[in-house]
Amino acid sequence: MPVPELLMPDIVETTAPGKVVLWGEYAVLAGVPAAVMAVDRFATCRITSHKSGFRLHATGFEMKPVDTPDLRETSLPTSARLFAAAASALISTPRENLNIVLDTSTFQGATGKLGIGSSAAALVACYGALAAWSGEEVDLARAIAAHRHFQGSGSGLDVAAAIHGGTIRFKSERAQPLELPLSLHIRFVFSGESASTAKKLGSFSSWRERGNTVPLDMLALACHALFEHADDPDAWRRYVDALRHLDLSANLGIFSTAHNVLSELADGHGLLYKPCGAGGGDVGMVIGFDHDGSHHHIGAFESAAQQRGFVPLDLTGTAHGLERRIG
Repeated sequence: MPVPELLMPDIVETTAPGKVVLWGEYAVLAGVPAAVMAVDRFATCRITSHKSGFRLHATGFEMKPVDTPDLRETSLPTSARLFAAAASALISTPRENLNIVLDTSTFQGATGKLGIGSSAAALVACYGALAAWSGEEVDLARAIAAHRHFQGSGSGLDVAAAIHGGTIRFKSERAQPLELPLSLHIRFVFSGESASTAKKLGSFSSWRERGNTVPLDMLALACHALFEHADDPDAWRRYVDALRHLDLSANLGIFSTAHNVLSELADGHGLLYKPCGAGGGDVGMVIGFDHDGSHHHIGAFESAAQQRGFVPLDLTGTAHGLERRIG
């Protein structure tokens, strides 16, 4: 419901979650659905009145406080471009005289960002707060376009997870709730290396333009199969094999040295492992199942991974997407 002009809020606070890609990475850029889980790491945004213009501040990524008369991208330093991108999703011009504070510190690990969608969560949190202050409804398509402009590319699945929460089936800027089988057990681990999603997506686009997309077609088939048989270890093995084939064919570096070590470690415990998202670092997931008893070995895998310097993460799914409090 729009906020009446005479009843502008004193404060708006928002939260938006991060995400992990369960399956469908890269294939989603070819129009294939991806399975995405919102996780319990949240970006927060807080807007209050300011005496003049805009005061921008962020923690969790490197940015000194910025004072500016407007939120146009051309007037801001590179470090503050995310604020401009969030504002660009609005239908109206952002209301002036605002103090905007962003916090993405929960997305940071000991050695850097975890790679679970911090920029998308931050943009959604900021856009959601600005929209509430301006009396607008949040629009997924506009949020995706704003994040794509900020990042340079991307499917928008991370934006959809931040807005909707839960586990979703995402395709072509549309999200539907997805229920995972109870017999599927997933835990996450940080590879110890942060990766650049934008660089990976750029390399992928260049490879597609060269025309040999058979490995991508195979990944798409394996992706579709998982939506029907997510409790089947063989379906997961075919998917991981297809992802490896794409990686080798396109020279993307999805399976970094760290991910390969974790893959071998998982295999030694009777488990499956894959990178989440663009790969090359960031987060991966270990997979076990009820019916073959492999889920009992996940704890031992996590202990062994930790002994080798990797960081098991206590990430869990969250049903909550963008939430706003207006006061």
